[in-house]
Amino acid sequence: MNRNIITILYYLLVLICVGISTYLSYFGYKSSFGGLTLPFVAILAIGLFAADILIRDSRVSGKSMMPPLLLFALFAFFSAVSNFNFLYTTFMQNDVVNQTLAKQYIIFRTALTDTRTKLTQLDAFTFTEQKRIELDRELARLRTQIFDDLRPGCGERCRSHLAQIEQILGKPLTDFALPQPGASETVMANWFERVRDAALADFNKLTEKNSFPELDRLIQDIDNLLLKYDTPQRLIAQNQGLSILQTLAKESGEIERRANALLPATAPVTHPKIDPTLGRLGEIVYSLQNGFVDRPNIGATAMSSILAIVIDIFPIMFALVAFAPGLATAGHQPKRRGRAGTIID
Repeated sequence: MNRNIITILYYLLVLICVGISTYLSYFGYKSSFGGLTLPFVAILAIGLFAADILIRDSRVSGKSMMPPLLLFALFAFFSAVSNFNFLYTTFMQNDVVNQTLAKQYIIFRTALTDTRTKLTQLDAFTFTEQKRIELDRELARLRTQIFDDLRPGCGERCRSHLAQIEQILGKPLTDFALPQPGASETVMANWFERVRDAALADFNKLTEKNSFPELDRLIQDIDNLLLKYDTPQRLIAQNQGLSILQTLAKESGEIERRANALLPATAPVTHPKIDPTLGRLGEIVYSLQNGFVDRPNIGATAMSSILAIVIDIFPIMFALVAFAPGLATAGHQPKRRGRAGTIID
């Protein structure tokens, strides 16, 4: 093949490969370098192009290829790192996001459920909750009694339930007039509503003297969070991505702070930290960590590594084959001189 055509093909190959590598490097460095990405990538592109040309010239002239190869290795290293970052991120973005969310969600949910368990075991909560159950039970019995078809109204059994309610509250109820036996259902219903409202109001005032209201609100908030973030699949389906990790970390930290304000100082809760920086593929450090240390997908790591390197090596391989020393003059016999200095064809 005509040497000029081979040379043209070589330069075309260099331009294409350097162009592809530059594209990959730009997006591979963009998240790390920001506004400096373009000039840095331009330097890499110029360096790779110059190294390819020098390697070709050294190959053709028969000079040592070590200096241009070392120059190529320097620029190719930084190019390959960014190329790998972009390619690996493209291959693994969804998988890494899903895996990271699933792991951090387990940490979040476990921390909240453990904290909830500790809060519900506090004396202030168990005592008050038990009293509330007893009060609700007596109110239900009172209502059943006054609407008894056989003994409607408030008789002796009804008064015993009222006495039990007052014992639970630790104080007498407001002195409501009792509905007489045989009173209408409307009268009995209105009377029961007044008694119930008064009993619940007194109960709420009693609970304000301890930490139960704060405990109850905190437990309700925990329940709401567990319901809101019930499965990692919901987070994934909502397409919130890894940005939700920052929200989970903030919510977990706030619950921990509020819980420790109510728990004994000798038995605080400590929530494992949710790292909002996890799974941040697209940044070189995290891609290398995930690809070569965590290694969730060896195939993706291998393929990304091969493609990241090969795109820069193609021109070198072409130069080594197409521009072997002496190949340019192959088939042409040099002229020889005779004894008298005459030229012999």
